[in-house]
Amino acid sequence: ALQSGISENDIEDLVTQLTSAKHPVLYGRIGTTLQQHGTLTSFLLEVVNLMLGVLDSAGGAMFPEQPFADPTAQRGSNAYNRWQSRVSQAPEVLGQMPCSILIEEIETEGDGQIRSLFCFAGNPVVSNPDSDRLTRALESLELLVCLDIYHNETTRLADVILPGTSPFEDCHYDNFLGSVGWRNSARFSPALFEPAQKTEWDVG
Repeated sequence: ALQSGISENDIEDLVTQLTSAKHPVLYGRIGTTLQQHGTLTSFLLEVVNLMLGVLDSAGGAMFPEQPFADPTAQRGSNAYNRWQSRVSQAPEVLGQMPCSILIEEIETEGDGQIRSLFCFAGNPVVSNPDSDRLTRALESLELLVCLDIYHNETTRLADVILPGTSPFEDCHYDNFLGSVGWRNSARFSPALFEPAQKTEWDVG
């Protein structure tokens, strides 16, 4: 009560309502994360759901599958360290590499050296470690293309800047927040791409 500013009676009432519900669950997204204690709030939501015993259960807090995931892949498979980076042998995680190795991959000569970079709506000069060294590395590229709607510390180094589209010019499916949704809202199915069966209609 002291930490939240909510009275003990109100907290107890909320607990009673939650524990007596047919399918109790706490759910939060952007609203609970865009504030001073967003990380703690997100963590505590899952702690309460864990205590309620409703994690990954129907009517509870689900871990849904992404619609663009490989439908033949086993859920929960360990996509880690299947290959390593060229210079420091950093392990791959879910098909991606840590941004901290970008500098050495640009600076280090040899097969596979990065000589061009396409940057989509990002500002790695500010968001990546060792920005001064990264700036020099980006300046050494043969080609840097940025797609962005703003000029920033990275686009000023670009050889080409392409404009982004407006929200009215493209479709949007959030590939990240879908992973914390409360149910599967879309799922890839190979059947969607099979030829449709011929249907004969009797219009007599």
